[in-house]
Amino acid sequence: MSGAEDIDRRRWFALCSREDLPATHIFETDLLGQELAVWRGPGGIVNVWVNRCPHRGIRLTVGAIMGAELRCAYHGYRYTNGSGACSAVPAQPGRAAPRSLCVKSYPVLEAGGLIWTRLADPEPAAGPPLDGTGDFTPLYGLAVKSRPAEVAIHLAGYRFRPSAALAAPETADESCSTVQIDAYGFQSVARKGRLTSEVYLFLQPVDAQTTNIHGVLCEVPDGQRLEAALRHHAQLFGRLRDACERGVRDRAP
Repeated sequence: MSGAEDIDRRRWFALCSREDLPATHIFETDLLGQELAVWRGPGGIVNVWVNRCPHRGIRLTVGAIMGAELRCAYHGYRYTNGSGACSAVPAQPGRAAPRSLCVKSYPVLEAGGLIWTRLADPEPAAGPPLDGTGDFTPLYGLAVKSRPAEVAIHLAGYRFRPSAALAAPETADESCSTVQIDAYGFQSVARKGRLTSEVYLFLQPVDAQTTNIHGVLCEVPDGQRLEAALRHHAQLFGRLRDACERGVRDRAP
C-alpha cells in the first residue's frame, strides 16, 4: 500500500446524508472499493459495517433491521447494533452465538448532516471540516463515472446562486468563489448584494472509476426556498456529472 493510499484509508469520508437512513433501511455504498452497509439502530447509533455476513458472505444490505439487530437474509444470523457481534443463530436456539462471528465495523461521525467514516483504525489523517453544530441542509448526492481527481477539476469551477436570490432574476452583482480545502473537499460562497450562501462539497472515492459528490448548504431555508435551493444544486450537480463523464468518453480509445 502506498503512502497516499494509507492516508486515504485514515481520512474521514462522507458516505450519505442523515436522510438516507430512515428506520428499517440499510444503505449500501462503497468506499475505496470496500462494500459498506450503513444503518441506524436504536438510540440513534449509526453503524458502518463491511457489507458481508461473516458466516457465508451474503450481503447484509439484503437483510433486515430487527429492532437492535440486523438479520442476515440467508441463514438468519443476527448482529448487534453498535458492536457487530453475532447475537443469535436460528439453527441453534439453545446455544450462545460464537464469539468469533462479528461483522467488521468502522468508526462513525455525524457532522453537517452527513454520515462519515474511515477505513483504517489508527488516528485519522484529517477530520471533517464540519462539526455537529450549526444549521446545515444536506444536498442531493450524485454518483459520477469519473475519478476523484477529474471531478475535483470541475468542482473547482463550481458556481451557484445564493439561496435567497433564486426567485429573482440574475443580475450583474452576483458572484461566487470556490476554494479547495483538501484533496476531497471544497468550500463555495455565493453573494448577491447582502445575500450570501455557503456550500461545502465533498468527494467520496467509491472505486477506481466512480466518485460520489456530497454537498452541504450552511443554512436551512424554509418552504419554497428550500425546494428551490435543493433543485438548483441538483441541476448544477447534474451538469457537472455530464461534463465529467463526457470528458471520460472523449478520452476513451
